[in-house]
This record gives sequence, C-alpha cells and structure tokens, in this order.
Amino acid sequence: MYLNLLNAKFLSITSTANLVIKRCTSSTIYSLSTNIKPTGSAIAVIRVSGEHTFRCLRHLIPCQKTIDKCVANPRKAFFSRLYDMKTKEMLDSSLVICFKGPLSYTGEDMCELHVHGSNAVISGVLSVLSGVHGFRPSVQGEFTKRALINNKMDLIEVEAINDLITSQTRSQRRRALSAISGSVSQLYDNWRQLIIKLMANIEALIDFGEEELIEESVFTGLKSTMNGLMTTISSHLEKCKNRSDLIKDGIKVSIIGEPNVGKSSLINRLCERELAIVSPISGTTRDVISTWLNINGYSVSISDTAGIKDIDNHLNDPIEKEGIVRAIKSAKNSDLILLVIDSTTLTDSHTLTDSHTLTDSHTLTDSHTLTDSHIESKLKAIHLNQWDNWSKKVIYLINKIDLLSQEDYNRLQQNCNQLFTDWSAISCKTSDGLEALMQKLSLVVEELCGNSMNEMLFITNRHEAHLTQVVQQISQSLETLDKDIAISAHHLREAAQQLSYITGRITTEDVLDVIFRDFCIGK
Repeated sequence: MYLNLLNAKFLSITSTANLVIKRCTSSTIYSLSTNIKPTGSAIAVIRVSGEHTFRCLRHLIPCQKTIDKCVANPRKAFFSRLYDMKTKEMLDSSLVICFKGPLSYTGEDMCELHVHGSNAVISGVLSVLSGVHGFRPSVQGEFTKRALINNKMDLIEVEAINDLITSQTRSQRRRALSAISGSVSQLYDNWRQLIIKLMANIEALIDFGEEELIEESVFTGLKSTMNGLMTTISSHLEKCKNRSDLIKDGIKVSIIGEPNVGKSSLINRLCERELAIVSPISGTTRDVISTWLNINGYSVSISDTAGIKDIDNHLNDPIEKEGIVRAIKSAKNSDLILLVIDSTTLTDSHTLTDSHTLTDSHTLTDSHTLTDSHIESKLKAIHLNQWDNWSKKVIYLINKIDLLSQEDYNRLQQNCNQLFTDWSAISCKTSDGLEALMQKLSLVVEELCGNSMNEMLFITNRHEAHLTQVVQQISQSLETLDKDIAISAHHLREAAQQLSYITGRITTEDVLDVIFRDFCIGK
C-alpha cells in the first residue's frame, strides 16, 4: 500500500510539473534565414512554417506535379523555377525542400526555398509570400519559439542555439553544443526527478506517520540524500558558472607597466597590426585600447593601458592621471595581467642581491622574497602593493632583452627563475620569445576556462538564479524535516519547480520574451 501511494504521488507531482506553455500558432510565418551582404551573397534560404505552409508553393511554382512531388517527398531537395504567379514573372531558380510536422525544426509543416542571394531575388520572393492569405513575416526567434512550444526542444536548448549562432570561437561553439545535445537538460532533469522522489517519500510519511512507527533510519536516509544533492548542485555552480562566463564573454587581459616598457609594442605584436601608437615619448598611451584575439579557440579581450606612475608623487597632468586611474581599473577588472618590465632598468648599474618582498607566480600577494631594492622600487611605481588582495593571474614579461649583453641576460634569467614561477623574456622589437609567450597564454587561458569539450559549462545568469534557489529550498527542507515534514515537503516542491523553470517545463511569457529578444529573425 505504501508503494502504491508513493507511485501515485510521484505520477501526480510529475504530471503537474510537466506544464508547458501553449498558445495559438494559427498564422503561417516566413522569413529570410541567412545573412546577406549589401552586395548580395551566393545563396539565401527563405523559411516558411505553419499550418498552411505548402500553400505558398501554389503562388510560386506553376507546375502542380512539381508541387505534389515536393510535398509528397519531405526532406528531399527538388529543383524548380520560381514565379510570381500573379504577374507570371520569373523570380529565380531554386531548390525547394518540404518538411512535414512534427518532423521539422518547428514541429509544424515547413518549407525552405534555397535561392540566389540577390537582394532583388529575395525581395521578389518575400513580396509573393506577403500576398498569401494568412501569411505574415516572423518576429525575432519565432521559429525557435514555435519549436519550444511544440516540445521540439527545451528552454536550455533554445538559449544554446542563440549562443551557437553568435559563437566566434571553438570553445564558444563547444559550450553551446553541449547544451543543444541535451546533456545539460538531462543533468537538471535527473536532479529534479531525485527531488520528486524525495518529496513523494516525505508526503507518504505524512499519510502513514500517525499509523505506523517511522524508523530513524528513514529520516537519516532522506537527510543524506538531500545533503548529497545540495553539495552536488553547489559544487556545479561554483565550478562551472565562472568558466561558462569566461568562455561566453571572453577572458579579459590587461597589459600593465611603467611608461615606455613596451606595452603598446606588445599589443601590436600580439594582434599583428598597428593598433596602438608607439613612440619614445613618455605618456603616449593615455587611454585603454582593447582588441579581441582568438587564442587557441578561446575569445580573449586584451587591453593596452597607460604607463603607471605614482599619481601622488608630483603628477600634475590631469589627463595622464586619469589614464593611470583607468589603467588600474582595467587591471582590477581583468582575469589575467601581463606585467611588462623593461629589462634594462633591472640590470643597468645594479646588482641582484636578496632583500625585499614582491609577488610570486600567478597571484598578486605580498608574501615572497624578492631580490634587489631597485626591482622593488620599480614595482612600487606601478602600484603593485595596492593589489595584495586581488588574487589575479599574472605573467611577468621581461621586455627589451635584445638590448642586454649575454652576461646581463644570464644573470637576469637566473634571478627571475628564483623569483617567479610564471615569467617570460621577450623582445617586442625582434619578436624573440613571443611564440613561447603565445603558447604560455594558451595554457593559462585553457586553465582559466576549463575543458569546454568534456565539462558541462553552459550556465546562464538565469540558471544560476534558479539553482541558487534550489539549494536554498533543499536546505530549508532539511532544517524542517524533524520539525514539520509537511513544510519540508513544501520546500522540496519549490526546489523541483525552480529546476522546471530552467528547462522551461514551467515558464512565463515574460521569461520567453527576454530569451527570444536577442534572437535573429528567421531562426
């Protein structure tokens, strides 16, 4: 009897949570689905979807046999000339592909017209479609929205499709495809099913609690499962959210250092073009100059900054002072810092001897022994001591090695090996060391982002908000389990609903509007 009740409650809860938004989609929509240059493109794809999709063929194709053949053989391409049947004017030669619902992208009857990417051809075909009764142009993301409504995909997959369309790098593509494959949705559904089972067990205890003695081991088992699930979700959030954002939004890298150490020359070398003005005049760079790079399949925003001086030490130029403030702000907002040092200032007329403190390896913390008071004074000049608590990744770049004698270079190399675990000797003038630097950047970037191929790194701010609520509701369920199991079950029900909001099992039109707002028309 207990099992029957448990199963009944499980089915009841599942059916309730399976609520999906339905709305009338009686109109048939059409749109250009490919991006066309102002001068035209080789191919354009025009999509049609809706109940009366195949009606459009009668307005474009004069031969009924060709129409019947296209409709009777879905998912196959047929060649046909297209005409404006009102004027009998030929528009183009086209490939016509029909898709019958529900075996289509939207789950409805669909048709694709593959035409030449001429603006004249496209406008002619769209003009004909606009004259078909019941047809209208689609709005942003409407094809995908219909796919969601018709259960062809869930809300996570919808978000991933938009990210795939806008992806620029290999890691962004992998991140989006991991969600489109359904693996992320499956993970959340597994958590939801586990919560539903927990809830069914607890609600069964409510019904049987007064009649039967409940063993302590039952509560112990429930608590153990809830604690384990809460730990798993929290770990997933902590591990994956930041990495997901880094892959989607790009890694921010700031090049910092004193004036005339070669920061602008470095960014020009990295992006292989004259992005920043280079001159021997101190303070040439006054503002932050940024560009995007694709480093080993990861999107990286790299910024050149003004040379940093001690702004409290007789600095009267307000523009230069503002440039320094912006440089420091850029560094604070970065995920990785390239700290450029002029090698000649560290070796000329100075001896490297043990004395002061600086930073070690990847983290800016005032904790490790550094040699040479001159080096310390240089680093103080770029406000290194202000950054003790940032915990930023740092690569130290010793530039202008082409100006060093072999003896000075050997001495510098020996001491840098003792001081830093992550440094590179480079020459922006001769390009020495730049290839090794790019390899190092690739490794650091991959370390920051994780493995986009093997990890489920697709988490949006919307997911994070709901998952945080899931953890909180499970925690509250645990707290009330010994006091009031009915309230404990209520919190689990709320947790299950929060997971349903992520996948779109339960959603609202407002949420859909936000998600589809950034979609392109025709998708």
